[in-house]
Amino acid sequence: MKKVIPLLITLIIISASPVFAAEYEDFMDKKFAVVTGTIYDQIANDLMNASETIYFNDPGSMFEAVKKGKADACMTETMLAKIICQKLGGLGSVSLPSDVYSNELGAISENLELLGQFDAFIDEIEGDGTLAEINTRWTDDYDYRNPPELPEFPEAGANGELIVATQGMHEPFIFRSGDHYTGFEAELAVRFAANQGKTVKWEVMDFAGLIPYVVSGKADMALSNITITEEREKQVHFSKPYVVQYLAVIYHDESAAEGGGFLNWLKNGIDNNLIQEGRYKLVLDGLAVTLKISLLSLLFGTIIGAVVCFLLTRRNRVVKRIAKLYCGLIHGTPEVTLLMVAYYIIFGNSDITGYLVAVASFSLVCGASVATGLSGAIDTVDKTEIEAARALGFSAVGTFMNVTLPQAVRRALPGYTEGFVGLVKSTAIVGYIAIQDLTRAVDIIRSRTFDAYFPVILSAVIYLALTTLLILLFKSIVNNVNKKVAL
Repeated sequence: MKKVIPLLITLIIISASPVFAAEYEDFMDKKFAVVTGTIYDQIANDLMNASETIYFNDPGSMFEAVKKGKADACMTETMLAKIICQKLGGLGSVSLPSDVYSNELGAISENLELLGQFDAFIDEIEGDGTLAEINTRWTDDYDYRNPPELPEFPEAGANGELIVATQGMHEPFIFRSGDHYTGFEAELAVRFAANQGKTVKWEVMDFAGLIPYVVSGKADMALSNITITEEREKQVHFSKPYVVQYLAVIYHDESAAEGGGFLNWLKNGIDNNLIQEGRYKLVLDGLAVTLKISLLSLLFGTIIGAVVCFLLTRRNRVVKRIAKLYCGLIHGTPEVTLLMVAYYIIFGNSDITGYLVAVASFSLVCGASVATGLSGAIDTVDKTEIEAARALGFSAVGTFMNVTLPQAVRRALPGYTEGFVGLVKSTAIVGYIAIQDLTRAVDIIRSRTFDAYFPVILSAVIYLALTTLLILLFKSIVNNVNKKVAL
């Protein structure tokens, strides 16, 4: 009885204690998670005096980091914060007062005439009340379970396309729903394009690639929840603001945590990430793009590699050094850097698509790998066999084709297999240049579900299955080649 009474008193005190009600000041001097390329790191440092900022490539990973305690908090716009806390368990949010912080969103473009037309369009829809109607539809009345339909303008398109760059991962501003992009900014773009007699063509990429994409002239404009700042205005031209945005701090909230176990997680993961809105189609389309880029790069890379290998085996020092320089430059440059340089600098002012640039870039990478692997294999061929073939009357070409090349190919095939498997995995970076491959498709799904685990695990399983099949295929080829050589 003596032990029971203190326990009861403790329980009464705990139950009577007020529930923690967060205020934004509670997160001063805390560790913040931010998405690379956004302005939230600056806000976290200047306004919240963050003790540390941790960077992530997408919002889903950022929110999961807060949920798992790797960061104390993160920031996003108030409407998205509301959606996040509804979709994900274990998170809470608190809004920053409007007099503490607010920002304005605008479109960016290097076409000043187009920006002037967009500004006039904003003035027009603001004057007739359409802008307020759009704002209400995507904020106060918005239900993420049933997003509004975008208006249709059948007469649009007579003057071509309006190319709009976006990250496409900012619900409810602009995001993927089913087979199209929708949201506040998507409706603005569709209405403006119709006003110009055009239709919208979306170019989707990482947020960090938006400014280079627009500056290089590959897009007419960019709409992607882009905050107008003095620093950005030094780099690009902004339209007049079309909405004022307020921020909220998202934090870990144990009282909102969800349970259910593995089977429940698996069931919900399949339903949310694959079944709803037909999202499995995104995965299949992305996988097809990955395979096409990989196979075409292998084909052209093998041709390039054979030519460079021929140059590497020449006695002419100048030719040999040029070939070595090519291999050295390719091997010494990160693939993502090579891809970005090719797309934004070398082909920056051309009409060549990102798809072709990706194939060209990875063909060069594959070519360098094939050239070094094959030339190294040629060097391992026993010189006495070559001399014996020449003694029997074979020409230099005949000796190479009948003695040297078969052995070199057999020895180079394992490395060729590994190179192709690595090539398939390397294509995961093509999202930087607005190509929707498998990785990008998964990122789009994550931007809707904010599920940090299931889409990533799904992507890993698909890549693992794909590379395993490729390895088995090439092993079969190697075994058949070895058998033929042995005969």
